[in-house]
Amino acid sequence: MQIKGIARDTLNFILETSKSMAPEEFAGLLQEKDGIITEVFILPGTESSDQNAVIKLFIMPNVKSVGSIHSHPGPNRTPSQADLQLFSKTGNCHIIVGHPYDKQSWTCYDIEGNVRELQVLDAKFEDFEGANLDGANFEGVNLEGTDFEKANLEEADLEGTDFVGANLAGADLAGANLVKANLEETNLKRANLKGANLKGANLKGADFEGANLKEVDELTINQLSKVKTLYNAKLDDELFIPLKEKYPALFEKPKL
Repeated sequence: MQIKGIARDTLNFILETSKSMAPEEFAGLLQEKDGIITEVFILPGTESSDQNAVIKLFIMPNVKSVGSIHSHPGPNRTPSQADLQLFSKTGNCHIIVGHPYDKQSWTCYDIEGNVRELQVLDAKFEDFEGANLDGANFEGVNLEGTDFEKANLEEADLEGTDFVGANLAGADLAGANLVKANLEETNLKRANLKGANLKGANLKGADFEGANLKEVDELTINQLSKVKTLYNAKLDDELFIPLKEKYPALFEKPKL
């Protein structure tokens, strides 16, 4: 498959995540759709430190990728021997990001470590299914329609993030900062939001079936009155009791 470019939102995610993890290094695999890199796959067991990042390819030996992403703690973006070994196993398009992690702080290499061109395209960044993004920073990023099913977003900074129509079913959002996030029409079935901050978040039409909303900060009755469903959701009594009395339909089993 010839790679045409990388989705702008995908690149923004790479830069923001590299910055938020610094000085620890960020590493993952790049996946494409129709020749455009739209996905970053973080393999289970990936280890990061301020010295290196280790992707354990043996855990999922059959995972398909067109390349890799690796951040460096300093401005140097020259591939190391370890980088070149990874290049040889994971495709022909490899991004190295360096400090200060802005739009001029990345370089793409081919499988042999030669600089190659990679266009930035206005395509959709769409899939984080199962990704481990513990502590990641997505503040203000447009993630409309993105698939985060079962992703680990524990304590992630998601302030002001646009999740309209996104799939967060089964995602771990414990302790996440969701202040002023737009969660309209978002699928949050069985999601864990314990201890998250939802101050000013837009929850209109959001599906919280089976979700854990215990100990959520700044969550109001007014916000929850606008959701699609709270069927089997876990709520603190100060929210559950008045909502059950005033909006009983929210707790009924949704019709297919």
